[in-house]
Amino acid sequence: QPRFNRRCPPRGRLPTERVDAACALGTLGWVRRRMHRGQRPTAPRAPSAGLAPAAASLDCFADLGLEMTPGSGLLAAVTPGAFDAWLTLLRDYGTMSLAEVMEPAIGYAQAGHPLLPGAARALADVQDAFRSEWTSAMPVWLPGGEVPEANALFRNPDLAATYRRILAQSQEGGGTREQQIDRARRAWSQ
Repeated sequence: QPRFNRRCPPRGRLPTERVDAACALGTLGWVRRRMHRGQRPTAPRAPSAGLAPAAASLDCFADLGLEMTPGSGLLAAVTPGAFDAWLTLLRDYGTMSLAEVMEPAIGYAQAGHPLLPGAARALADVQDAFRSEWTSAMPVWLPGGEVPEANALFRNPDLAATYRRILAQSQEGGGTREQQIDRARRAWSQ
């Protein structure tokens, strides 16, 4: 049973906590947060759409039984850029190590977390697409072929394995926190 920690992040660690949450939630789109560096507020922007891993080709999607790039989920066109954008913010504005940020996300993906009601509704809205076009993703998003109920324990062990692989690759060769984050960014995009 996963433990859900609702405590506030320590002072000065809010950007890193946001990256932690983004990894766990798979946040999409433009990553923009207001953060304070010293006395001067800044609003960093990191574009998170457009780039995809080299292996995300039309042939790759065809091999997965897909006729088009999915519009949502981890194979969606904008998702790959979000991970890189969050890690860029972590590298440039955060203080925690990549392992500290990714371990909770790995834990939630492996052990499960309560599915938010909005996510359950979204899955219900696109269930036909999972059944007809995104069949390889159906076992994850429609376990047992059914839309999961709101607040049901939701697991994604493939995502946990992917994050574990990226974390392991980032730590090969040691180096600084920033070097490890950059290696994780490369591992994601290749």
